[in-house]
Amino acid sequence: MIRLLQTFLLAGLPFVLARLVLPWVYRPDFVALGGKDYFWGWLQGLRFDLSSLALFLAPGLLLYHLPGPFRSKFWRAPWAVLLGLTSLFFTAVLLVDLVYFGQVHRHLAFELANLWGDWGLMFEMAKIGFLLQLLGFTAFSLFWGRMWWWFFRRPYRAMGLKGYGVMLLLLVLLGRGGVGAKPLAVIDAYKDGDPVLANLSLNGVFTSSHAVLSKRDQDHHPYEPSVALSQALPGLDPQAAYPLLRHGTGPLKGKNLVFILVESLSAHYLDALGGKAFGVTPELDRLVGESLVFDDFYASGQRSLEGLQTVLTGVPSLLGQPTIGEGFQAKVSSLGKLAQANGYQTLFIQAMKRESFRGNAIAGATGFLDYYGQEDIPNRLTYPTGATAPFGWDYETLMFSLDRFGEQKKPFVGFIVTSTTHTPFPRLEPRFEKYPYGVDSEGGFLNSLAYFDWSLGEFLKAAQKQPWFANTVFVITADHAQPHYGQKQFLDYFRIPLILYSPGYLKPGRDSTLGSQLDLLPTLVGLMGFQGDYATVGRDLAQGGSGFAWAREGELMLWITKNAVLRHSLANRVYLKGRQGLSELEAPVDPALGAAMEGQLLSLDQLSYELLQANRWAP
Repeated sequence: MIRLLQTFLLAGLPFVLARLVLPWVYRPDFVALGGKDYFWGWLQGLRFDLSSLALFLAPGLLLYHLPGPFRSKFWRAPWAVLLGLTSLFFTAVLLVDLVYFGQVHRHLAFELANLWGDWGLMFEMAKIGFLLQLLGFTAFSLFWGRMWWWFFRRPYRAMGLKGYGVMLLLLVLLGRGGVGAKPLAVIDAYKDGDPVLANLSLNGVFTSSHAVLSKRDQDHHPYEPSVALSQALPGLDPQAAYPLLRHGTGPLKGKNLVFILVESLSAHYLDALGGKAFGVTPELDRLVGESLVFDDFYASGQRSLEGLQTVLTGVPSLLGQPTIGEGFQAKVSSLGKLAQANGYQTLFIQAMKRESFRGNAIAGATGFLDYYGQEDIPNRLTYPTGATAPFGWDYETLMFSLDRFGEQKKPFVGFIVTSTTHTPFPRLEPRFEKYPYGVDSEGGFLNSLAYFDWSLGEFLKAAQKQPWFANTVFVITADHAQPHYGQKQFLDYFRIPLILYSPGYLKPGRDSTLGSQLDLLPTLVGLMGFQGDYATVGRDLAQGGSGFAWAREGELMLWITKNAVLRHSLANRVYLKGRQGLSELEAPVDPALGAAMEGQLLSLDQLSYELLQANRWAP
């Protein structure tokens, strides 16, 4: 049993170090915690650490300590190696989690599994943006391997049958998190209603593994189906085979649509929307004055795939369910298919490589006939020596798109995904470096944003000279917000711009209608006059929108109304605050309002889940 305890202590060391480093590196995120909170967070965190250790070390431990004839060094050597590699895996995940926490202010969840298919791109990112961490991990791996080799070569007293049984029982208890009726889960960290304390208690190994394991284990059925349908959205037909189906009646406007989805574009960083003076978005600020702009608009998630999914299909990202990058098995509507049905040519151009995040498959699945990626886009500018943008250059992407649009013989929908504002940020010409450069700093982001802003201005200047410009609607929004830097309101972690620009067609102005990316598909159907059936939970913003914004925050769901903000795990209410305008209030929220928000969130989640599972989202 001594060897078992020593194994846990050695493998648990990275967990201890990660919990020490987290609040030190991200002090603003934990400033609200006092001494007692830290003590309780550490105590509670021990359960999550031991659970992860027990679950992942169990196979190696059970085989290594197998009693009876299995005591030779030849039997134990491979299982000792397995235990060492498992511990190294812990360290890698915890390091990635520490870096990732700065991006979204929470631990890893489903993202680790989603990024596995792009491991080559992730390694390139690490080499450019996180070289120090990569080198440190490499050096640590060599040291750690030596430590494990030394540890398991030391003589020890073999475990008997009784001790083996005790070890098995101990692994089960620790893996479950105790003797409670249900195994330990992520939501248990939120039982005190404090998400900051929960972040201190959790670790990236536990959250990411449970996100993967819970994909088929999330409860989406709090109500009877008829109750969920009646509470979800007003006016749904309970007898309909496809309750969310609606019909675009036209008339078809014949307008072109250019949709620009900008990487990590927070409203916070546009001076015209955020009220700051960053000074890096003169073109976007000018557009705000010449466009129809929705001030109270929110992303439907924190990852690019979630933004793509909701914008292109109107399908929300649900806990425990695959995103568009993994593929839907249910039939869904899509912007590209609607455009095709109305006689449009469809083009999808992304700055990233063609297969990055399965962009090629997503484009085809959502109805885009022509697809281009980084491999198709030649360089036009001369960038600083050694400057690289792993996700592609925005200027080249926009100007390449301009050339493709000019080749079209009929109305078109062009969907552009930019990426230079994604970390690691590239080194740029001096004219764009308005802030001290950092490969993963706010200064690096602002410089990249200045470059994108200039690129957008050049794109629009060139577009204005094209014969198709006067007959085109330009939509500029983000895949998700940039929550990494500075202290902001919680809403700033999701608030993004929505700029609709079409001189002579759309009247410029500021609109305070509350909306989210889920409202974009019906809004575009109305703007373009598309005819035909489509299904979504969103509503046309020109008709008042849905009255709420619904988003996914890792393993939590977010529900925003004009009066309050709710964060929910689908099992428990985690956070409820009032809001006024774009600011949150500390005053208590009316219990009736909180209950109504909770009921609609859970009902719409249940309805969405059941329709997708039954393949009744769209015909």
